[in-house]
Amino acid sequence: MASLQDVYGALINIASSINQLSGMLLPGTMASQNANAVAITGGSLAGVTVSETTAGALTATGTTRADALAITAQINRVTTAAAGTGVVIDPAVGEVIALYNDGANPVQVYAAGSTTIDGTAGATGVPLTNGKRCLYTCIASGVVVSAQLGVVSA
Repeated sequence: MASLQDVYGALINIASSINQLSGMLLPGTMASQNANAVAITGGSLAGVTVSETTAGALTATGTTRADALAITAQINRVTTAAAGTGVVIDPAVGEVIALYNDGANPVQVYAAGSTTIDGTAGATGVPLTNGKRCLYTCIASGVVVSAQLGVVSA
């Protein structure tokens, strides 16, 4: 599993890409990272949430959105996943939620309210296969897109 430092490094790479592609970093702003923190200096980072809230050893619950486990952190690791269980995400616009499924079964990922995930109704949800990890990004109000991450590094 990736360390927070690895995740921060990835966020810095994303911030650099944002700076180059869409100008979201205001003029004079620089992003840097060390082992303990991400620093935004000389300006501000508009529209991007950088957070270190984590939740590990989670247990997926329920068989519908109504009784699935509510995800409240940005970086999450499900370690127990009985067949048919799930989690609910409710990211704010610009927020990215990382979800690692280290359980024995796929986890159904639901979205709160009328939010969709990759065009699928939040109440239906999308599966995250066991052994997989995914980023869920809220790109607009009610719209979440997912990006499955690669394999665990050797």
